[in-house]
Amino acid sequence: MIIKGKKKISKKSLLFLYRTKNNKTYAELVYGVHIRRRPLYYIFNVIIPCAMLSCLTCMSFWYENLIRFCCFFFCIKMF
Repeated sequence: MIIKGKKKISKKSLLFLYRTKNNKTYAELVYGVHIRRRPLYYIFNVIIPCAMLSCLTCMSFWYENLIRFCCFFFCIKMF
């Protein structure tokens, strides 16, 4: 069963137990659901932002050196 969105129900389980405590019997119903996130969640929310920030960091260092280089030649041409 697939839910629309970022999650998928991959396994469901149902367990019915009888427990005895203080000479009384209790019925216990245990229901388990295994929910799995889809891989696109990690691509869009983790990998792409990290890659964009890495590119931005590299470009900021490159841009700073480019501005210094252009300012240096612009100042030389003026004088």
